[in-house]
Amino acid sequence: IDITCQQILADRVLGAMAGVLGRRDDAAGLAAEADRLTAIVNDKMWNESTRFYADRFRDGSLSDVKSVGSYWALLADAVPEGRLDAFLSHLSDERAFNRPHRVPSLSADHPDYDPGGGYWRGAVWAPTTYMVLRGLTHVRRDALAHAIARNHLDNVVAVFGSQGTL
Repeated sequence: IDITCQQILADRVLGAMAGVLGRRDDAAGLAAEADRLTAIVNDKMWNESTRFYADRFRDGSLSDVKSVGSYWALLADAVPEGRLDAFLSHLSDERAFNRPHRVPSLSADHPDYDPGGGYWRGAVWAPTTYMVLRGLTHVRRDALAHAIARNHLDNVVAVFGSQGTL
């Protein structure tokens, strides 16, 4: 899901650049690809039972893993208004991504979640937090973005204060 959403975002950015450069055919082709991929993400990668975007397996089934990578869908402008609240609710759920240091790499309700970090099993990464913040700003959820940003800053300051390092 993450790389597909990143491709949608790349198509949109490159399409905008092509438009500025007067390359209408390129802009139209990139917009068409972004629209096609957005339809695939919403038709094939939305897991209704978890109300979250997920990886799709070869057999057509969807993963039940909730990863921070799914939030690329926000920046890609791929989330329809009707799904936005359900998708964003995981960021406020203490059983999911609203942890003492918010937006871990893996949702806390997964059996492999490691509250101590565990790399991609619960660690919090500045680049993915920034991606979530920009995505939230993109969909005009500034209060939630501010709360997550403040939490991240407070946690980074606390670690630096106790460890002398980031």
